[in-house]
Amino acid sequence: MKKTLSLLLAAHLAIPVAHAGIFDFVKGLIKGNTIFLAPPENIDLAKYHALVINAGAGPESAQLADMAEEQLAGLKGAGLPYYSRVFRNTAVKTDAFDIAVISITAGPSQVSDSAGSEVRVQCTNGKNVCDSNQSRQYTVGCSIRTAVTPLSISIRDSVTNAPLVPLSSQQGSVSTKSQVCSDQSGALKDGAELVGENYVSAIGKLVERIGPKQDKRPLDLISSDDSISGADAVKLKVAYESAGRSDMVTACRLYDELNVSKPNNGVILFNKGYCRHSIGAFAQAQALYEQSAAADASPKDLLATYQAEVNDWLAKGVQAVIVTIPAQALAAAQAQPAVSVAPTTVAPQPATPKPAAPVAVATASSSGGDVSKRLSQIKALFDDGIITKEEYNAKRKAILDAM
Repeated sequence: MKKTLSLLLAAHLAIPVAHAGIFDFVKGLIKGNTIFLAPPENIDLAKYHALVINAGAGPESAQLADMAEEQLAGLKGAGLPYYSRVFRNTAVKTDAFDIAVISITAGPSQVSDSAGSEVRVQCTNGKNVCDSNQSRQYTVGCSIRTAVTPLSISIRDSVTNAPLVPLSSQQGSVSTKSQVCSDQSGALKDGAELVGENYVSAIGKLVERIGPKQDKRPLDLISSDDSISGADAVKLKVAYESAGRSDMVTACRLYDELNVSKPNNGVILFNKGYCRHSIGAFAQAQALYEQSAAADASPKDLLATYQAEVNDWLAKGVQAVIVTIPAQALAAAQAQPAVSVAPTTVAPQPATPKPAAPVAVATASSSGGDVSKRLSQIKALFDDGIITKEEYNAKRKAILDAM
C-alpha cells in the first residue's frame, strides 16, 4: 500500500486596487498580492541544492524513502523545482552541487488492539445545555487499534557527514490510533490504513521541515512606465498580471525579454530583481537591485526595502533557495557513472531500527579532461549567479590542489 502526501503551493489571484502614483513615471501603480519564498527554518539547510535519499534495510524503509523521493523531487516554488536534483541511493560524483543526505530507516510496524473507556456527560433536563446539578456522568466502553512505526530520519552533509536539522520528533517512532466507543457507529480502521497514516505523517513533517516557506506580500511590481510603449508596454502589463496570479515563471521570462530591449530601464531592472527575489534567488536579486538603483527611473523607496532583505539573507550565507542548474553542468553530472546501493530486505524484527549508513561520495578523477570539465561546471554556476566569487575561488582551488 502506498499513500502520498499532496503538496500544493497555493495560487493566489490578485485583486487589483487603485493606488496613487508614487513615481512621476508610473501610471497607476497597483497593489495586489503575490507569494514570496523564504528558506527553511534551518538556514544551514538552505545552502544545500540537491538531496540524496537512502533507505535502511527492510520494505518499510524502502516505501518511506519512495514517498520522500516523490514528494521532495516534486517540491516546487513559483513553478520551479525547489531542489535541483533528488538522487536515490546513489554515490554522487560531481562537485557541481551542495548535497545533503537523508537516511530513512523504519519498521516493521506493530498493530495492536486494546480496550478502553471514556466518560460522558448527559443533561437530565432534556436540553443540550445544563448546570452541573442537572447532569449525570456515565462511562462507555471503547475499542482501540494502534499502529506504531519505529522510525529514524537523519539529514547529514554528504562530505563531512555532519548532522543537519535534528528531527527529534521523528526519532523513535510515529503512531496513529483509531477508536470507536459503544455509543458510536462505524468500525475501527484496519491496520494497513493506520500504518499508511504513519507514513504520511512522517514524510509530511520531513517535507515541511526542509521545504520553503511561503510569505504573502504586496504586489510591489511596477505595472507601467511612460518611457515604455507598444508591444513592450503590453508585455510589461502581462508580466504584472502573471505575477498577480503567482505565475512567477512567466513574469520572470517576460522581464528577461524586456531587459534585452530596455537594458538600462530602472523599472524593468527592479521588476526583474523583485521576480528573482520572490522565488528565492537572492544573489541574482541583489545584483539586479543594484543595477536598478544606478539606472534611469529607479524606484528608490521600494529598492530600499527589498535590497535590505536580500542583503540580510546573503549575510546569513543563503545564496539561493531555488536553484536552476545550468544545462551543461547538469548534463555532465548525469553522464557520470553512479554506484547503486539497493536496499536489502530482512526478516521483521521488533528491535530498535538501525540507522542507514551514510552515502559515499566518490572522488572524481584528476585527469586533465575531468579537471577541465569540473572547472567548467563551477564556472557556469558562478556565471549564473548561483555561487559567489568566494565560493567559486574556493572550489576552483580545491580542484586544482587535488591534481
